[in-house]
Amino acid sequence: MTGATTFSVDRSHKENIVKRALIALSFSLLFSVPSFGGSLWSIDHAGVCRDNSGQYPRWNEYDEWTLEKCEMTCGQNQNCQGFAMAKNKNYCQLFGSDGSRPASKEGTIITRGDSRQSGYTCFIKVSR
Repeated sequence: MTGATTFSVDRSHKENIVKRALIALSFSLLFSVPSFGGSLWSIDHAGVCRDNSGQYPRWNEYDEWTLEKCEMTCGQNQNCQGFAMAKNKNYCQLFGSDGSRPASKEGTIITRGDSRQSGYTCFIKVSR
């Protein structure tokens, strides 16, 4: 009888682990996209990249850059936090500590897209 109880608890425990793993995997697939160089991106279609207060770190801008070029460049740069890609043309902004344009607030870490500038999609690097 004790063996049956132990088996039941072990099986229930295993089922819970599998359920949690599937939920975590589903969440990561919904909100992260693998890309060049093995980076993962959290994508926010609301707008240009900002932190929760609307601030931004140092940045660079590039005309005539494709999504692939912007993604690859940011993915290969350890200082790049993410990038914003214009929705209607080949234009991107890279955000990170080595940007040539000044930050609105030094030390800012991007966390989301800002709908006040909705012409962009924000790609936040979540892993390298």
